[in-house]
Amino acid sequence: MRLTPEQQDEIVSQRDEAWPTRRATVPALEEILYQPLPVLDHGFVRVIDYMGDDAAIVQAARVSYGRGTRKVSEDQGLINYLMRHRHTTPFEMCEIKYHVKLPIFVARQWIRHRTANINEYSARIGVERAELIGLELVRARDGHEERVQIALGAHEPPAAALFGRAHRRRHLLLDIIVIALCAVICGANDWQQVVTFAHRRYDWLKGFLELPNGIPSHDTFERVFDRLDPARFHLCFRDWMQALSEALTIKQIAIDGKTLRGSGTGKLGPLHLVSAWATANHLSLGQVAVDGKSNEITAIPRLLEILDVEGALVTIDAIGCQKEVAAAVRAKKGDYLLTVKDNQPTLLEDIQHCFERAFDTNFADVRHSEYTTEGRGHGRTEVRSYTIITDPVGLRHEALWPDLCVIGMCVSERTLTGRETTTEVRYFIGSRRASAKVYGQALRHHWGIENNLHWQLDVSFREDENRVSKRHEAENLAVLRKLALVLLKQQPGKESIACKRLAAASRAGDDGAAVSIDCPRARRTASRSSDGVNGFTR
Repeated sequence: MRLTPEQQDEIVSQRDEAWPTRRATVPALEEILYQPLPVLDHGFVRVIDYMGDDAAIVQAARVSYGRGTRKVSEDQGLINYLMRHRHTTPFEMCEIKYHVKLPIFVARQWIRHRTANINEYSARIGVERAELIGLELVRARDGHEERVQIALGAHEPPAAALFGRAHRRRHLLLDIIVIALCAVICGANDWQQVVTFAHRRYDWLKGFLELPNGIPSHDTFERVFDRLDPARFHLCFRDWMQALSEALTIKQIAIDGKTLRGSGTGKLGPLHLVSAWATANHLSLGQVAVDGKSNEITAIPRLLEILDVEGALVTIDAIGCQKEVAAAVRAKKGDYLLTVKDNQPTLLEDIQHCFERAFDTNFADVRHSEYTTEGRGHGRTEVRSYTIITDPVGLRHEALWPDLCVIGMCVSERTLTGRETTTEVRYFIGSRRASAKVYGQALRHHWGIENNLHWQLDVSFREDENRVSKRHEAENLAVLRKLALVLLKQQPGKESIACKRLAAASRAGDDGAAVSIDCPRARRTASRSSDGVNGFTR
């Protein structure tokens, strides 16, 4: 028990002072009044005031129960009778006021179980500082005893020490990110699974991570990824992807949106992300979250700002057919291929009239190109005919579309076995002078973002089933999934992504690498981004 000299002087002064009273007193309580009774090493209990005595209890009982108490003539017997039958109301006529010093987690049990009326010392406005109470535990580790100091108080510890409650620890940011990435590669789809993986592969992770306080809890992963700035985290991701693709030439970038259907709540709709995908290289180049009160139209320009599209053909479906989007692509020295639908009625009408005139004259004096493909499979036959016109005439607002030089039409004829043939006509515009074959292949490759990215995220990574609803957390977790998918796709072999994840989980910790990750520039970027971050608690 620790009392300051001022507290000891106050207690002596209180015990020396006597007060005359006409109220009932209790000699046993008078004997210990104000005197602290030590409890364990640091705590104490002392009575500082009381009201009533046994006579008050007896009087209340005889008033309440009337003739029912006549069978018990002695006061002591009546009190025992009340306690034995749990008649507690008469005891409320007495009150004892205690001053108690105890750890916060014990006091919380008093409040939780409503054992008394409590006034707690305020560490916010009080003049005295709370005391740090150390508890030493002994546990066996590798055949040796290991002593562990756990903090239970609220005193300010050193920066690298333990915080308040016993379960709080400090962890390195890069450790948390690397553990999460490795776990997602190896099949983890939520934070509980990430922690399970980390505990099972602790020795392997310890070989290249510091892990100063072991494996973080799943709550720590949740809080950290919710507090990470998605924009800054995405910059590290972007630099990593650029480092992976430094030796590659990005010829086509497909941009499309995807909704994380499991991320919605009663107040917020599901998170919608717009992603960029290098179709030939199978690289996810970036993502931007759509503002809750907007749509992809505002998100696509923001995504283009962080992408290097120089020399690439950027393909976007009809929602991205906007003059601002076309200008943004050309400003960064890229070319665009935009699908045209009813959201641009004037442009669509002009393109249709252009082709009508060209067909009427059998394309006389019209620079054009044609390309046809035929595909069979899954019980259907599909013939696609592409026709483009270079330097079209008759577009009313052509000047508003930067460097527009190609309009195109795709006619798809699909025949299902035993059914009639259906026909669909689609139109598009472009800024690159190229043949119909180039544009036709680009339109087909555009859907690689659906088949190779979005479908894999849903089927192999169960993205739509994930219930993470916090916006930053869901967005950052989506970055991890895409990075894991890219790394898995870079591994040789014809196995499915699901099989590669299973293989990675079974090989993690073996002498051979489950997934090869070698990206020095991104590693340096991540180190710079973490400067000044000491860790996160829990």
